[in-house]
Amino acid sequence: MPPHLAPHYAHKGIRLPKPAPGPVADQAAGLRRMFDQRPHQLVAFAAGDERCGRTPLVVQTALALAQAGERVIIIDENSGPKRAMAKLGVDIPGDLWDSLIARIALQRLIVPVAHNLWALAADGVAARLHQDVPEIREKLDMVMNPIMGGAEFVLVDSKLSREGHLSLLSSTAEHMVVVVGAEGDSITEAYGLIKRLSQERGRDGFHIVITRPKSDDIGRKVFENLKRTAQQHLGVRLDLLAVVISPTSGDLAEELFSRLPHPIGNTMGHRITELR
Repeated sequence: MPPHLAPHYAHKGIRLPKPAPGPVADQAAGLRRMFDQRPHQLVAFAAGDERCGRTPLVVQTALALAQAGERVIIIDENSGPKRAMAKLGVDIPGDLWDSLIARIALQRLIVPVAHNLWALAADGVAARLHQDVPEIREKLDMVMNPIMGGAEFVLVDSKLSREGHLSLLSSTAEHMVVVVGAEGDSITEAYGLIKRLSQERGRDGFHIVITRPKSDDIGRKVFENLKRTAQQHLGVRLDLLAVVISPTSGDLAEELFSRLPHPIGNTMGHRITELR
């Protein structure tokens, strides 16, 4: 359980789980004093095409952030053997949905993975919560507030429904990263996802990651074409977060530090570069 979650449950006398040991740099302990000055980030990773490597990219990014000394929670909206929690090799005690309906306490659902890294299954929420109505939003906020208070980064590995919709949690996240494979079908599906989120949720800005291009230049050309089309037909802003040749080995930790809002003077982004 992330340390910031402890006050929410201290009155219940619950023994909080400790994270599994893992490597961490000596400087990380000193830098941890700066954490409370950094805004907590909720970042949803979505894709129109499951073949683009979104899940391994989320896992690699979470591991890199944790190694750099940041507390990270992965919220896994997917199911099956290829889901993030399966790749991390952790047991799944329940789902975020169980907490929403008061069946299982939230602290029992957040699973320690490694030093500074936890995971939370949420495929039940992804399957059930799509409508943004006040009573549903209020319940979700009540659950998410302690989660956000316990981590510098909450990364959502988002699931697209059969109808092409994201969950309420993913679609209303502060930051939306759309992962796009550098081939025709994946680009088309990504544009369709951006269009739906723009029209249905009123979202006007997206971070884009292009994966598996033959070269960095080709990846950037794919992005420029997608950006131009989205601006002309949807009136939305697309920002290139990264071009990742291999999503199974690359990560976006440095890009999240440099592109998401953070206070002046925070040096954690440089620390990630040093760890590599």
